[in-house]
Amino acid sequence: MNSTPIGNEYLGIGGISNNALYVYCYLSQYLSHEKQVRTTYPLIAEDVCVCKKQADNRKRIKDALLELEEKELITTEITFNDHLRIVFIKEWEDKFTLIPHAYLNVATPDELKIIAHILRWTHVRNSIALDEWMAVLDLSYATVQKRLKEAAEKNLIGIRHGKYYEAANIVTGK
Repeated sequence: MNSTPIGNEYLGIGGISNNALYVYCYLSQYLSHEKQVRTTYPLIAEDVCVCKKQADNRKRIKDALLELEEKELITTEITFNDHLRIVFIKEWEDKFTLIPHAYLNVATPDELKIIAHILRWTHVRNSIALDEWMAVLDLSYATVQKRLKEAAEKNLIGIRHGKYYEAANIVTGK
């Protein structure tokens, strides 16, 4: 599978954080047929960069895993020699968005949340107001503008005149 399904209720306001979404998508790439991943915190931290300082990065990854566990998306178990067994327990039959794994190599956690939101709404409408971005991303006005501008510079999204944003050059081919 080249994409991760995630329920729309987890992408909206009050859903999961940007870091949790990023870690969830990253780990889902490595699912076994038993819907589980066996790994360690240092191995995840080598590939998942949610912040620059390595000690902070590991802490944020642990926090993201705890959040995913609290939201009942995964269960974690520490096994022999501090290895992690992460079991994905949530499956969606409808009302989910597929997030292509190709974005994990080019997008930050904030940008992945932007892309996920665009992919979620692209079938309904082609633009999203800045106020909606602020609510969904849980970021300030200035930070949202900065993140959207960075995503546009990477050709992950397109910006129309005014305060509206749309999907552009997305990996899915649109």
